Amino acid sequence: MKVLFALKATVLVMLLQADSAYAASKEYKAQICENCSASQAFEIAKGFEPIIQCRSGAFHPDEQECYSTTNEIVIFNARTRTSYGFYNGHENQGSPAHELSNFIVDINNLPSEVDIMLNNIVNNYNTLNNIASTLFHDSFIKNISNSQGLLGLDRVYSSDECKSHPSVQTLKYMTDSSKIAHAQIQAQLAYDNNVDFRNSVTRQEITSAGFSIGLGQFGATGSWVNIISPKLTIWKFTNDSSVLPNQIGYKLDLIDGRIKVGISGSGTLLDGAPLDVLKDFGGDASTISKCLADELDNIFPKTIIAPNGSLVGGGPNGAPSFGNSSLISSGTTTGGIPGGSAQQCMHHYYDRFHPGVIMFSFLGSCP
Repeated sequence: MKVLFALKATVLVMLLQADSAYAASKEYKAQICENCSASQAFEIAKGFEPIIQCRSGAFHPDEQECYSTTNEIVIFNARTRTSYGFYNGHENQGSPAHELSNFIVDINNLPSEVDIMLNNIVNNYNTLNNIASTLFHDSFIKNISNSQGLLGLDRVYSSDECKSHPSVQTLKYMTDSSKIAHAQIQAQLAYDNNVDFRNSVTRQEITSAGFSIGLGQFGATGSWVNIISPKLTIWKFTNDSSVLPNQIGYKLDLIDGRIKVGISGSGTLLDGAPLDVLKDFGGDASTISKCLADELDNIFPKTIIAPNGSLVGGGPNGAPSFGNSSLISSGTTTGGIPGGSAQQCMHHYYDRFHPGVIMFSFLGSCP
């Protein structure tokens, strides 16, 4: 009897310790909606059905033992600041997979820390959007006036004019670390001057992909639902809708109270083409100005591939290099073909700081 009592006590202590350990790191799966109702929040919570894991039966699927871990979910209304809590799990644990039935029930009493955390996320989300809307306002006005007259693909530009060409200015602010550092400093100062609620949390991260936050023994990780992810800082170098746009898009991420500035592939346009499209699919030299083409050749090492797949431009052993044949041949303003040849070669431009990584590619002149 004493042995049995000791065994029961040991098991009870182990269960209490396990429960305490779980309570010390309770992590909610969360999503923030712009203005969802309780019924809409319930529909969102359906998407959090837990994964079922099974121990295969030796001879028949009906001999499987299947289990899942119930998810604790919070859907937060950003407009009304209302939290909706749900359990999403399965009944009949230990049964074959087809016998496990999904359930979703309300969490009746969410800890107050959950509201504090998600209110903090929404407050910081709004602050990031305000910073994105006001950053660089003075420089924006100045830069438009300096570059507005330098438009059109078919003009022949002097070297001095090319320095102020909108596409060259965009490329400069995309690749110059001092420009990006300046943007980050400005954003951090604006954040520090406008936020007084960040010190209550133990961790916090807000990006375009989602968010993560912690407060004491509680945490929440999730994404945005029917709500625009944090705004980009867009700095346009042309404001004439009749010409190809050139602009830099900075994305602002917040990690533990520190702003991180990065380049947005979708928000950055070079002679009208989004940066991420140029990276994923490439471009054609005939669609960009010679100023931009020459600046690409000046800034990035490259290789040149002929239509038959052979390497016709680059350094030793096929390494990217400078001083290759120009993307746009001399005497043309856009991607002309030298000597009347119908051939075009692929110019691969490489990241200077990450060897072997192609930044973007253009079809252009052959050597």
